[in-house]
Formats: sequence, structure tokens, C-alpha cells
Amino acid sequence: MKRLRDFFKNKPELLKEDSVLDLIDYCQDLEGEIMEKKSKDKFNKESILLEFLNELQRSCKDLEIQEVESERFGLPQVDFREAVKNLSTYIEKFKEDNFI
Repeated sequence: MKRLRDFFKNKPELLKEDSVLDLIDYCQDLEGEIMEKKSKDKFNKESILLEFLNELQRSCKDLEIQEVESERFGLPQVDFREAVKNLSTYIEKFKEDNFI
């Protein structure tokens, strides 16, 4: 990326103009805002993904508990094919909802 002052290297006298200095200050402010937004967006995606992973882990633990209880009490076994299919559908919807 080009530095702002590089745009004026052929006409350095323009750097003495108040309007050019104001423009440079304004551009630097915008650059700062862009960097803050990128950082904030990255953080938001990280927190969304962390939430997703926690939900996924919780679901896996629930399935494990359900399987142990099924064996212990003679209940029908967990249909893991259906669970994996549901998980895949959930992941796709989650990604779509959170623009990931």
C-alpha cells in the first residue's frame, strides 16, 4: 500500500497547503477506523466460532451420555447416522446465519 506522502513526491510544495494537510489527516483517521473495524470483525467471528465449538462439544457429550443411559437402562440405541446428518445440517445453517 502506498503511503499518503508518496502521492505528493513529484510536487512536494503541495504538502505545505492547508487543504492537503487536512486531507492527509482525514485519510489517516479513516485508515485508523478501517483497522479498528477489521479487528472488531475478526473478534466477532472468533467469538461466534468459539460459541459454535462449545455447542458442538456439548452436543457430543449429550450423545455420549444418552448412549451410556441407553445401554444401562435397555433403551433404544442412539442413531449416529441421523445425529451426524443433523449435525451437518446444523453446521451449514450456522455458517449461513453467521456469514461464515
